[in-house]
Amino acid sequence: MKAQDFRPYDPLRILLGGEPVSFMLEVVVRGLVLYTALLIAARVMGKRMATQLSLLELSVILTLGAIVGLPLELPQRGLLPALVALSVVVLYQKGVAVLSFAHPHLESLTQGKLRLVVKDGILNLQTLRRSGYSRERLFAMFRTQGLEHFGKIKRLCTHAASHPLQRLQCSRLERSSPFLG
Repeated sequence: MKAQDFRPYDPLRILLGGEPVSFMLEVVVRGLVLYTALLIAARVMGKRMATQLSLLELSVILTLGAIVGLPLELPQRGLLPALVALSVVVLYQKGVAVLSFAHPHLESLTQGKLRLVVKDGILNLQTLRRSGYSRERLFAMFRTQGLEHFGKIKRLCTHAASHPLQRLQCSRLERSSPFLG
């Protein structure tokens, strides 16, 4: 847009930008193509809820969003480079998943180490400190799950690289220990 063509507060320019109205129809087609590609990519990567995403998977999702943004908005950008980049990111994520399954040390690098915070009703304070949780936060989590004391917990593990809401995984004892309450 040239300086002499610029009119401040022009509602048509604010809504449509510098592109012709016909570009809106192309945006619809581009959006459908990219949305379909993202759905296919999500299916290939596997079904997960947002709280179950590891940091690696979250970074892949953010990268996918960045890849499809520009071709959707700019007429100068074609869809093919975005689709190729999308395929590369999905293949990378699947490759890391397969290699992590075959090589446990790679899994601990990408997903973080599993740490045992509570074992058979006994709290490991050193592991709790390393996990970044306070005792108060841990007790609050127990109360929301209906647990009154550690004696009802068989195992409580943390995953360092998981989403904060999914870091703690708890398994209950069938009967609480008589010595632990």
